[in-house]
Amino acid sequence: MISKNPFYFRELPTDGPFCNREQELQDLFSHAQSLANVVLYSPRRFGKTSLVKRVQLLLAQEDVVTIYTHFYGITSVEDLASRMAKAVFKITQAKEPLFKKAVRIIKSYRPIMV
Repeated sequence: MISKNPFYFRELPTDGPFCNREQELQDLFSHAQSLANVVLYSPRRFGKTSLVKRVQLLLAQEDVVTIYTHFYGITSVEDLASRMAKAVFKITQAKEPLFKKAVRIIKSYRPIMV
């Protein structure tokens, strides 16, 4: 018998209440603007995705294009490349010149899994 999780979790809207995270938002926004690499690590359900999506919203207000790809359960380099390509296409499909640039970037991208 398959046990179902009794809790229903849904993604929070990016403009919904989000308390006590102003410093993290500002830090991540600043790191993104400086093109710094950042690793977020915490247990499940602690708001990592919500935090990242809020930073993406702030960056979009600055005309910065971002993509979001969930890496959970990736099994191969091909799976990683496929997820990233889908995310790039989703964002850029309406913007033809940007889409062409994205295709060029994807063709030159060589992911390394360590």
